[in-house]
Amino acid sequence: MQFHKRNRNIIQKRGKKSKFKFPLFYVIYGALMIAAFIAIFIGLGALSSFLYDYENSLPKYVAEDVFQSYYNPCDFEKIFDVADCEVSTFDGKEGFVRYMTAMTDGKEITYREVSAGLGEKKKYIVLADNEKFSEFTLRKSGEKNDHRFDLWELDTITAFYQPSKSILVKALTNSTVYINDIPLTDDYIISEEIPTEVNKHLPEGVPGISYIIYKVDGLLNDPVAHVLDRKERESTLVYDENEELYTEEINYDTDWQEQFSAYVISAAETYAKYLTMDASAAQLRKYFDQTSKIYFYLSTSERYWYTPHISFRFEGSTAFDFYAFNDDVFVCRYTGTMIVNRTVTEEYRYPMDLTFYFKKINDVFMVYDMINNK
Repeated sequence: MQFHKRNRNIIQKRGKKSKFKFPLFYVIYGALMIAAFIAIFIGLGALSSFLYDYENSLPKYVAEDVFQSYYNPCDFEKIFDVADCEVSTFDGKEGFVRYMTAMTDGKEITYREVSAGLGEKKKYIVLADNEKFSEFTLRKSGEKNDHRFDLWELDTITAFYQPSKSILVKALTNSTVYINDIPLTDDYIISEEIPTEVNKHLPEGVPGISYIIYKVDGLLNDPVAHVLDRKERESTLVYDENEELYTEEINYDTDWQEQFSAYVISAAETYAKYLTMDASAAQLRKYFDQTSKIYFYLSTSERYWYTPHISFRFEGSTAFDFYAFNDDVFVCRYTGTMIVNRTVTEEYRYPMDLTFYFKKINDVFMVYDMINNK
């Protein structure tokens, strides 16, 4: 009985298992390591966010955005609007774009930061093949990101241009001058009422032919000028290189030429025949005003000296350059040659180049003045 009891005790003791206890040190160590990893992870995230905000707050990125938006490629219409460019009315936005495009076309466009002096601004110049044609500045927007870094924005854009072109136009007083399709006002007149020789031969009260000189400067591009005359007809402009001046040529009245050409030729040939004693004073009075100085001169001239001849004829008689001052007064030019045969073999040629001034007397146009252009 004792044997069995002892063995039972032994068996009971051997059947019990002892518990494993993990050292407290390792528990604490592991916890600290996990906490450290978490702290590092959070710290790296915070640092990454900090660095991201810092990097993206740098003005160089805003500068690059501005460059890409306005200069790569150059968008001079946008630049004109933002830069508030002051150009002449005759250039406008279209002229500015054309000028700046010509300045930069085919060139390498780059930019770089330069000193902006005192103040919280950043300045960048923009170059075309190393020649500055624009600049822009950045300023702090007043906003901050999550880490309180200042944010930047576009402040100003400036374009550099030289409005050095100009034009002089000498036009008739009653014409309208257009520069780049814009009519000129009296503000551009630098000289007015420049008379012509014609005015000396007009009746009192009849407006003559005078000129005005216009000057337009401060232009970006070579301007295009055109002129409409008193009857809204396009005039021809002739350029004088020495005076650097465009002058309007007179538009003559072709309708008057069609109506009165034959009449003027008859008057001119009657005048020539009167001088060679082939027409009478009565015939001359059909065309010449009896109260005029020119008629007095002709009627008192000594014609008797002219040698008798057997025949005469006219060659190349033409009336042209008709200009009507009003419904009652006009001027024109006649050219032609009177050929006089004194004998069968003896011939004389008398070229004529005359300017006639006509006015209406009793509903009939009469010569009241005449100029020999030779």
